[in-house]
Amino acid sequence: MSEALDWTATPAAPVVVVTDGSAFDCAAAALVEKCGYRADLVPLNGVADQRPRVVIVRDELMAARVARDLPGRPVPLVVLIPSGQSSRRVGRTHLLRGSSAASELGRILHNAVGPAAGTRRDLVHLSHREREVVTEYVLGATIAETAQRFTLAEATVKSHKRRVAAKYEAAGRPAQNKAQLLLQMVADGWITLPGAQTGPVRPSGA
Repeated sequence: MSEALDWTATPAAPVVVVTDGSAFDCAAAALVEKCGYRADLVPLNGVADQRPRVVIVRDELMAARVARDLPGRPVPLVVLIPSGQSSRRVGRTHLLRGSSAASELGRILHNAVGPAAGTRRDLVHLSHREREVVTEYVLGATIAETAQRFTLAEATVKSHKRRVAAKYEAAGRPAQNKAQLLLQMVADGWITLPGAQTGPVRPSGA
């Protein structure tokens, strides 16, 4: 049975990604980081306590629930939907789809939060073996399942995981649990998930 993801976020980020523990939420947070901003992964019932500047959700139903929890706060709500349809806006809710989603998100973040801090320059380099083993693990497999998949000893899988986590720690990007490790690997482009984009993203019109 796969291990549950343990979501831990740094407090007081200006952008909140409403999460239910899925890989899509991690990809959305990584996309925010690619735009040069910091995002927290927050459960739906905790959004009102965060005082965010922008909230990102997975669908329009969740956007409506967040809007009810934030009455009187003109916080932009962003729905990231990976499909070929064009983006549009309904009230304060931005529905971002297709190839323009990344640049549109950059523009929204710039308008709501201010200039971006810049895209990551502290890329952590991983070996091919580290990437394939740790990717299997962070995408939901247990240590035992990962070891079986690659015909390795469980101690070897743990060693790969510790080594990759140590590299991120040395780069000033702590990855102390499975969820944080997944987020950092997506942000560096080692793992590609629906809604994530590799390479720097510049806000349009900034």
